[in-house]
Amino acid sequence: MKPNPVIAESDLPTGPRGHVNTLPTLQVATEDGEVVDGVWAAGDNAQIPDLAKGEGAWCAPSAQHAVRQARLLGANMAASSRAVPSESTSTRTWARSRRSA
Repeated sequence: MKPNPVIAESDLPTGPRGHVNTLPTLQVATEDGEVVDGVWAAGDNAQIPDLAKGEGAWCAPSAQHAVRQARLLGANMAASSRAVPSESTSTRTWARSRRSA
């Protein structure tokens, strides 16, 4: 799935396919891993590492991933506002967020 054309017009860091580059925490980051403070991304426009598959793998732009990412995104944004460390995307995190929903 192609990202929204607005992404290309922004100054957000993007990956090789034009999606917003993110860390497993859903924080937007440069290719060097430098976090763009206060900027988060999830869903079809985000390039999110798939930790279950390993280095260089990305989460597919699917509704299933987007729903899970939304829960994690909300939790991490709230944690960030309280200066609590963010969680990463992983199978364990998805399972934990699903049980608490």
